[in-house]
Amino acid sequence: MKIDDDKFSRQVQGGQKWKTSKIQGSIKNGHGTLVYPTGFGKTFTTLLICSNIIEANIEHDFDYTFHITVPSVPMKEQWEDKILDYFDSKAVLEKYFKIRVINTVMGALERVSCYMSILDEIHEYVNEDRQALLRGDIVMTKFLLGLTATYKDRKEVSDILDVYCPVVDYITEEEAIEEGWLSNFIEYNLGIDLKPDERKQYEHYSESITELLQMFGDQGFSLSTKCLGGGKDERGVELRNMEWCRKWAEANGWKPNLPSTPENNEINKNWSPFAIIMYAKSLMAYTRKRKELLYNSNTKLDCAVEVLKKFNTLKTICFSQSTDFADELCDKLKDEIDELVSVAYHSNLQTQMLPNLKTGKVSKHGITRLKKRAIELFRSNVARIMCTASALDRGFDENDIDLGLTTSGTSNPIQYKQRGGRVKRVNKDGKYEKALLINIYFKHTKDQEWLTSRQYSSIHEIINVNTINEIKYEIK
Repeated sequence: MKIDDDKFSRQVQGGQKWKTSKIQGSIKNGHGTLVYPTGFGKTFTTLLICSNIIEANIEHDFDYTFHITVPSVPMKEQWEDKILDYFDSKAVLEKYFKIRVINTVMGALERVSCYMSILDEIHEYVNEDRQALLRGDIVMTKFLLGLTATYKDRKEVSDILDVYCPVVDYITEEEAIEEGWLSNFIEYNLGIDLKPDERKQYEHYSESITELLQMFGDQGFSLSTKCLGGGKDERGVELRNMEWCRKWAEANGWKPNLPSTPENNEINKNWSPFAIIMYAKSLMAYTRKRKELLYNSNTKLDCAVEVLKKFNTLKTICFSQSTDFADELCDKLKDEIDELVSVAYHSNLQTQMLPNLKTGKVSKHGITRLKKRAIELFRSNVARIMCTASALDRGFDENDIDLGLTTSGTSNPIQYKQRGGRVKRVNKDGKYEKALLINIYFKHTKDQEWLTSRQYSSIHEIINVNTINEIKYEIK
């Protein structure tokens, strides 16, 4: 593994801060969270700590030396790759490390013990059920290390971490850029218009959503979601979905066996529990259709291709919210630029018959082999463009990605920061240089609202443009 000299001493310092940390009111060392911006090297710092423990040859009677909990399967695979890269040994991975996805950990029947529990993306473990991991109820541990880049985005995260795994080292994105540990960005928001037929469809969906939301009063989406899937009431009592439907029906005048009068018949028609669940289903259906229109529009697809044609020398990662869009973009780039220019990586890759990259022998490639193939082609620069949905939002680290193109995203600033962290330009001297981010969005739609929300705390230089020609960027 190549060491980044500019970061290394600071990463060593972070490991030392964790080692000597103490929980308030306790004599325990080694319980704490590292808050580093995406791309700084949380994983590398963790493996520095792990290597010191391995070298110390500490004897123990635990099930595992290092138990790593991650939010998703792609992150599990990325941890495995990084451990293999760091130690250059599969034997070390198999002997010392156990990496499991959080749903597997939470669903396991037995508790396990380890010398050190590592909770990656620890901000995702603060809800009531997952706090069992912080307390050590499921994975019993001597030492606890949390990793996150999003400590201050939600107050409840910082409050809970202060109790179980307090922050012991914190590096801001501004500091990392100023110190030369991360790439800075120039960022463009490229606003485009829906075509007339798309605009008509969008307005129909939006009007239907507005009308249906009114059926749920001030509680809107929150109540409609409970009417479909259940949830807790104001006292913390868990209610099934039809119980919520009945409560809201009664709040609007409905009762079982109402006498038959014109007024009561109207109430039965409009406010029975079954009417309410139909409102909720229709609301979700129209919301989904509106998202699909914004996510999968051919107008946006054509625009993305034109952007990538303009910047035809930049190594690029393209983010969307739809695996169908990722596939369509990948295929369109192959057709219009070159067969080898792009690869797709997401959770819905379809099995294909492809030649082995080493032997050339054609064989069946399922999703696991297709993912590995995509990463290998991209890392070796055979493919210049990676088309993905959300599978690579976190944990995918390459130092030669010039352009991050986002065609759709949520309103969540955490996702925005994570995606930006995937884009890094390191020159031949090992120095980080300014990279390019482009966000394509539909003007005067929810797409624009989501973009504005996720960018609210951005420190980047953001330029709003209406045409591709207004985007100016040159590699030094």
